[in-house]
Amino acid sequence: MANTGNDGHVIYRSGNPTQLWCYTPAILKTSSGRLVVTLDLGGPGLDNQQKSINKRTKRRGVGKIFISDDLGQSWVERGSFPFWHARPFECRGCLYIIGNAGDLYIIRSRDDGMTWTAPAPLTRNELWHGSATNILQENGAIYMCMDLRTDLAITGWNVAGLTPVILRGDDSGNLLERPAWTFSAGFAFKDKFDYRAASFGENFGIPFYPSEHAGPRSLTPTICASPPGWLEGNLVRITDPKHIWHDPNNATLYIILRANTNGSGYASVLKAIEQEDGGITLHDVKAPSGKVLSYIPFPGGSLKFYILYDAITQLYWMASSIIMDSMCKLSETPTGRYNLPSNQRNILGLYYSSNCVDWMQAHIISKGETEYHARNYPAFVFSGQDILLVARSGDGFAKDGQYANLVTFHTIRNFRSLVI
Repeated sequence: MANTGNDGHVIYRSGNPTQLWCYTPAILKTSSGRLVVTLDLGGPGLDNQQKSINKRTKRRGVGKIFISDDLGQSWVERGSFPFWHARPFECRGCLYIIGNAGDLYIIRSRDDGMTWTAPAPLTRNELWHGSATNILQENGAIYMCMDLRTDLAITGWNVAGLTPVILRGDDSGNLLERPAWTFSAGFAFKDKFDYRAASFGENFGIPFYPSEHAGPRSLTPTICASPPGWLEGNLVRITDPKHIWHDPNNATLYIILRANTNGSGYASVLKAIEQEDGGITLHDVKAPSGKVLSYIPFPGGSLKFYILYDAITQLYWMASSIIMDSMCKLSETPTGRYNLPSNQRNILGLYYSSNCVDWMQAHIISKGETEYHARNYPAFVFSGQDILLVARSGDGFAKDGQYANLVTFHTIRNFRSLVI
């Protein structure tokens, strides 16, 4: 067990760090005060006996469940599940974990995480993606955003072919069954934006490096640029009546998405409107000028981030990667950094905002010693005066900053005192 402090507590450590990698940490604090953390493992070091629950996906992975009854000082493994990209939540006295292995699957616990049901499918013959971004629970519903793979023709890292989908669960229904869930209608990045057009991203340098439309473009023998796209959306509801995005009918959610621009400093944004017939539709966000707002300035927006609204401070709190070195030459990319210069993953920061556009850095959560010492892919909960956070992390044994070998737990004490 690691000491507390900048490095946090180690929840899980890979026994084969260059072949078995840690993904998708997520955290829940249950009504009993218990902490539940989920993560998944993948890579060539995965046990060959671990078969995918779904034959349509070539990926193999296994999810793990850990619990703590002492606010993260010690952890006990309580189970596993045959899918990944999972996130836990609580509803009406039961715990749930939802994720994907091609299709979407969900499991339930009636005893505070001690035992779990077999996976129940929520979709059929689909391919999903979506790391553990936030969950909103309000007005009798559970909201989250995941990514549906709607264009499979693009090779490599295919975020241009992802369609953001809002899932809305009826908390009075059987959440193990599809009828309890509504799925938004939407569009893939490539269907909305002609990123092959000369005018796309003009004056903003997007994409930052040249890219192809059908797959990765090699820039050096070890670095490539994928087509522009979006993924891993967080949901926010604007509560301030003074905000230009505020909806007095409370029928609009905003999706702030990780943006692949092959550079840093931007996130993508969409809005979702709940219709009177119960459907959910996705739309462009427009500036007062009428111009479509495809991107917003966003610290760490090129990597996975996590947003929660705190009613006490009336602020949105966000954890993301701090990128300080995206402008280095490709030939000068530090050893251990995965792919592009903007993929710096070893510094994790905490920010706050009153409007989800203008962010103030509040705290450096953790800084790894080298590029191998990743601190990224955060998820967190509020716990009284503190933030309890999990991260995909690495140490000197990690393959690189992307393929991490640890999941770590971090406490940010008295976080509201960081507001200036």
